[in-house]
Amino acid sequence: MYKPRLLVADDETTICESLKRVLEKEGYVVDIRHDGNSAMEAVARQFYDLVLTDLKMPGAGGLEVLKKTREESPETAVFIMTNYSTVETAVEAMRLGARDYIIKPFLHDDIKMSIKSALTEGRMARENKLLKEELGRVVNPEKFVGECPKIKQVYRLVDKVAPTDSSVLIVGESGSGKELVARAIHRNSHRAAEPFVAINCGALPSELLESELFGHVKGAFTGAVASRPGLFQEARGGTLFFDEIGELPMDLQVKLLRALQEKEVRPVGSSKSIRTDARIITATNKDILKEVEEKRFREDLYFRINVLTIEMPPLRERGDDIAALANHFLEIYAPRINNRVKAISPEVLRV
Repeated sequence: MYKPRLLVADDETTICESLKRVLEKEGYVVDIRHDGNSAMEAVARQFYDLVLTDLKMPGAGGLEVLKKTREESPETAVFIMTNYSTVETAVEAMRLGARDYIIKPFLHDDIKMSIKSALTEGRMARENKLLKEELGRVVNPEKFVGECPKIKQVYRLVDKVAPTDSSVLIVGESGSGKELVARAIHRNSHRAAEPFVAINCGALPSELLESELFGHVKGAFTGAVASRPGLFQEARGGTLFFDEIGELPMDLQVKLLRALQEKEVRPVGSSKSIRTDARIITATNKDILKEVEEKRFREDLYFRINVLTIEMPPLRERGDDIAALANHFLEIYAPRINNRVKAISPEVLRV
C-alpha cells in the first residue's frame, strides 16, 4: 500500500525528531533536513506529497524551499512553520503557494489533522484530473461480459495475479478488451485506491513520449516553462498501464528498462532521479516474441514486463458471447442517442 512521503525541514532537532516520531505512527514516510539548502536538494531529487519547512533556517529559508518545491512539483502541499509570525510573511507565503502557515509551538493533533486534510485534497485533485482525461474513453471499466471458456480463463488469471505486484503482459487483437483487463487487475489489487494511469505508446512521437512518461524540468526544451511530473509520478502507489508497448521506440525501451530495474526515473533535463512506486501492466497487439527475435524489441525488457501473460481471445472466437456483448453495448449506447430499442432480436443475432 502506498505511504505518503513527507519532508520536515527545521534547524531545531527536537522539532524534527518529535514530528518524525508522531507522523511515522500515522503511517507516513518522513525524511528530515536541518537546513534550507539540503531541503531544496531533497525536493529536487525525490517527490514528496507534503513538505513542512521552517521559515528561518541556515542557508536558504523556508520561502526559498517553498519556491523550489513549487517549481519541482506543483502538486506538493507545503506548510510553513515559524516562531516569527508577521502578516507580511504569511501573505507572501500564501501568495507563493503555501498550503498552510503554522505558528510554533503547535499541537501535534492539530498538525496531524491539517496534514491529513491536505493529503486527502491532493489525492482527490489528482484522481479528478485523471478521471476527466479518461471520461468518454472507457465505456464501462467495471464490467466483464462473456461466459465462453477462453474468457473464463482470463477471469481466473485476473483473480490469480491481481493480489500480487507482478508485471503482467496482456496480448490480443485491437478491440479485444486488453485495457478492461488491466483495469480489472488494478481494481482487485491492494493498489485499487490509488490512480490507474494509461498511456498509448504509439500515440506520441518519441521526444514527447519521454517527457510524458518521466516528466521534465523547467527549461528542458522549448516551451517547458514549468516543471511537470511524468506519468510514473502520477501513478505512484497505483498502476501504470502501457498500451501498445510494442510501439515503444528502442531508445525509450532502454530508459523504461532502467526505470523498472532501478525503480526510479529521471525527468527530461534533470540530473536528479526520482523514486517510483507503480505496478506495471503492458499490452500489445503484436507478436512480441517475433519482435524480440527480429531485434525490434529488447529481450531483457520483454522478460521484465512478462512475469505473467494473459491472452485475450478475439471476438470471432467468442461466438457464444456475441448476444451478451451486443445487448450490453445496446444498453449503454441507446440512451445516448435517444434510441428506444430495448434488445436485439434472435433473428438479427443469427445474421
